[in-house]
Amino acid sequence: MRGELEHLTPERVWKETESALTTRNPQVFFQVLRDCGALRVLFPEIDALFGVPAPARWHPEIDTGIHTLMTLSMAAMLSPQVDVRFATLCHDLGKGLTPPELWPRHHGHGPAGC
Repeated sequence: MRGELEHLTPERVWKETESALTTRNPQVFFQVLRDCGALRVLFPEIDALFGVPAPARWHPEIDTGIHTLMTLSMAAMLSPQVDVRFATLCHDLGKGLTPPELWPRHHGHGPAGC
């Protein structure tokens, strides 16, 4: 499957992503991609968030990937706008760059994710 995914153009990937972001439950699209291993290929920055811990004080679900999908689900309930939903999906990308020895803290993850 990896070889097939690598032949998709960025425009095609965005078209499918944009379509998914307009649905009632856009987080399902990303969970399915993760379940079949495609998230790692198409969106490695998002895939890298799974397994990255966050302080329980701020994120009781602990896992940053799960937190990201939960916030996307909530954003979908609050706004139909694709840009808002996409921003929600990307809001913690910098946490995937935090060295494991610094976990569960992620100081500076905002600018790092940009």
